Amino acid sequence: MLDLVKRSALTKVVIIVVLFAVARYYRISLGRNVGGIALGLAIYLAIHTANFALAEHYGRVVYGSIFGVVGPLSQVVSLMIWAFALWRYEPAEQPKAGLAVAGGVPGAILTDQLGRYNAALDRLLRK
Repeated sequence: MLDLVKRSALTKVVIIVVLFAVARYYRISLGRNVGGIALGLAIYLAIHTANFALAEHYGRVVYGSIFGVVGPLSQVVSLMIWAFALWRYEPAEQPKAGLAVAGGVPGAILTDQLGRYNAALDRLLRK
């Protein structure tokens, strides 16, 4: 089982490295969000692989109770990293006074047009 986990983790790391190399080659700037996702995945893979290696080395009797705790803990750690990396606090913009007029058409006229379109659609759906 450890060999499968190692190969899977190695494959994922190779894919991430290739993606970073392609991004660098095309001069695409990677922001905090992409770095955070990659870091979270790398930490998850490292903890997961180490957990399986320790389970194989120490056996079920010694490491069995810890094995079931470390797996979910690694998921929580990676999710916390992803949450911090993807969190961006930006206050919502206040609506502008000019929103009632879209393209020079007052809001009341737009409401009347939407009402007519709604009535026409209702008639079509009833048929």
